[in-house]
Amino acid sequence: MRSILLSAIAVVSLAFAAAANPPPPVLKTSDFASLRTAEANGRRGPHPDQPVVWRYQQRGLPVKVLGKSGEFRWIEDPLGDKVWMHASQISNRRTVFVLGQGKDGGDPAPLLAMPRAERKVVARLQRGVIARLLQCESGWRKIELIGAKGKDKQGWIKTDLVWGGPDCVGVAPKAS
Repeated sequence: MRSILLSAIAVVSLAFAAAANPPPPVLKTSDFASLRTAEANGRRGPHPDQPVVWRYQQRGLPVKVLGKSGEFRWIEDPLGDKVWMHASQISNRRTVFVLGQGKDGGDPAPLLAMPRAERKVVARLQRGVIARLLQCESGWRKIELIGAKGKDKQGWIKTDLVWGGPDCVGVAPKAS
């Protein structure tokens, strides 16, 4: 009798746990967005009572929205972590995360004056740099960096050296 009671409690507990952290509904297409605030909480489930499992501290960090449940979004960050986040902490502003070059991303990625490999290098970007996505061209992304002194720096980077916005939907088309 005791084993039946324990089995029943286990089944009820599992059902409760599943209800507290339901699998996210899958969207037909994934959308890229960015963090609206300098601090944002990633939660285990789509509810404010769910524990915070990841605390993001980078405004503008690009995220991929994979699903939604009410006011919460199931997101993936540039390193592949997936959490639930309240929609108010997410912006539609398109940004990219520089992956760097080389096997581990340890080598800086060149930011070029024009979208061609033989063009002048404007800057060398370390892994983790976040920039605004301005424009797309086949295999290239035009991005804008904000300097510490408020000076904007723009240039082109190869698509495979950044994470975020690979489809470039909603980004201004190339100027003629």
